[in-house]
Amino acid sequence: MELTGSVICTNDSSLLRQQLVVKKLENRPLRRQVTAKQQAIEELEPLQPAYNDVNEKIRENEVVYCNEKAFPVDREQHYSNR
Repeated sequence: MELTGSVICTNDSSLLRQQLVVKKLENRPLRRQVTAKQQAIEELEPLQPAYNDVNEKIRENEVVYCNEKAFPVDREQHYSNR
């Protein structure tokens, strides 16, 4: 068997099958992560028009008030609008 980059060269088909099974098992967690991210994006897509509307209104205003007070939620900083 010879391994060149991501290409496996072999004369033994059973060894090649074993290598393919190993690669599929290695990729399973990555596929689950991608699926979870895709589902999260799909859940947020209906909110996109409202988000675009708010952004457009902010850009149209001459003055925008921003409150810099932040508070952590699940280790992420969030800002209050009050």
